[in-house]
Amino acid sequence: MYDFVTAWDSIWHVPLESQERVLKKLFSCLNTDGICIFSGGGVDKPGEHNNKAMGLEVYYSTLGISGFLNVISSSNCTFRHLEYDQYPELHTYFIVQKN
Repeated sequence: MYDFVTAWDSIWHVPLESQERVLKKLFSCLNTDGICIFSGGGVDKPGEHNNKAMGLEVYYSTLGISGFLNVISSSNCTFRHLEYDQYPELHTYFIVQKN
């Protein structure tokens, strides 16, 4: 069990159909009052795409803001913070605390 887990710029490379399971696993590894910080795509709806912005084709996906919030609340965790930290990019990060 951990007091702190970070998943910065990694969750969006997990296949969309697996993101909820992966996040629940991360949250389940937290001690009570433990913190998880993760980043993801800050859009309204779930989605996925590929692009070559970094040279090679890379896969990206997101549960969307409401999808992330649903996973947080169903995982015995409290949503503490959401920030669009690279405006105007839709890059967001979340701070989550285990109840």
